[in-house]
Parts: sequence; C-alpha cells; structure tokens
Amino acid sequence: MFIYYSISQPLIQLESAIRDLQFDNQLPFLYVACEDGKLIKLSTSNGSIVNCWHSELPIWALALNEDKRILAASEREGKLIFIDLETFLPIKAESSDTYSKRMKWVDENTLLYGADDRILKYNVLTETSCSYVNNTGNSIEDFAWDNNKKYLAMINYNRRIILCDYLTGNVLDRVYDQIDFSHGIIWIDDEINKSGNSNDFFTFGRTGELCFYKVYEDSIVSNGNIDLLI
Repeated sequence: MFIYYSISQPLIQLESAIRDLQFDNQLPFLYVACEDGKLIKLSTSNGSIVNCWHSELPIWALALNEDKRILAASEREGKLIFIDLETFLPIKAESSDTYSKRMKWVDENTLLYGADDRILKYNVLTETSCSYVNNTGNSIEDFAWDNNKKYLAMINYNRRIILCDYLTGNVLDRVYDQIDFSHGIIWIDDEINKSGNSNDFFTFGRTGELCFYKVYEDSIVSNGNIDLLI
C-alpha cells in the first residue's frame, strides 16, 4: 500500500495494508501501524524507514503522546502496548483483548481507546483502565470530543453516531449516519466554522462525502452532505 506525500508524489510503498497513521509534530517522522504486525517509523523527508518493531498480531490503532514521547499501539484482540520513541521498543504491555480501531490521548496521562463496543479510559499514573462509554452496539470506528469538552461523538460499525456527555460518558443520543461505513468523525474548528454554532461535526468514509451534523439541545441534527468527488 502507498503512503503519499502529495496527490502525485508517493512517499513509500509498503507490502502490508495500513491500519493507522500518526504524525509527529515535533520531529519529521510518521508512525505507521500495519496489518502484518509491523510498527514502522518513517522519515517524512524522504520516506526511508528509520525504525521498525514487529508484533505477532496485526496492529490496528496508534496514539502519540508527544509530552511523554510514548506511542500507544493496540494489537487486534491482543495487547495495549506502549513504545518508547527513543529506543522504539515496548516499555509496557497491558493484556486487553481490545479489538481497538481507534485511540486518542486526552492529556499526557489519560488515553481513551476503543474496546469492542465500548470506550475505555487508561490512566498512566495508576496503570489501570476503567469503563467510560458502554454498549454502543458495535465496534468503534472513530471518536472525537469538541473543543469545550462538553460532548464526545463516535461512529460505530453499525453506521450509528452516538453522542455522549464528555464528563460522564453517558449516552445522550443515537442517529443513523449513512449507507457507507464511515471511518472518521471530526468536530469543525471554531476558526473555520462560520455557522456561529460551536457544536458542528462531520463524518466521512470511502464515498468521498462529508456528512454534516450539529448538536442542538443534546441531540444530533443532520445538516446535509457535501460530495468531495464532484
């Protein structure tokens, strides 16, 4: 599979399917999770492989902690692994059987990660996980919180969008997304959002469509689609 530096310029071709990517905002590196179990550190300057660590299981999700210089990686139905970016070797592994497709650091000590149809919260200081969002109906494709950390929105493999209270993880609303399987969800940045509503987000998948939504009175309201392939 190709990773492209631009539309017309491939950065590198890898033999395996790519499951997740993480850019390093401090150094010119890109971290790549592969279906064949490889975790690859690439130079964004020339596409060369700087380092590689190999798991026995496919790696499906990555999350970079730039403050602690740690990369969290989730094996498919395996371990939650923490990689030291200096040595590019594991410094800790948690048995989790997570089936995690997405992970994100809330802050330097708190990691949110999918676990089947749930989202769990891992605390670096206590080295423990606890339930955060439960019973969404299917595996979590992606999740994101708004800038004010009032809402957490997620999309699952049943093509449902679930809106939660960010503080408690309690489900507020559920709606159907689209026929295609959406794999991403992003809140619209306030600087480019001209609607005046800070609670706008969109989902996207393989069709090239952005599906827009807004949150009104703790409910999800569809706001139309834009086809990017037209």
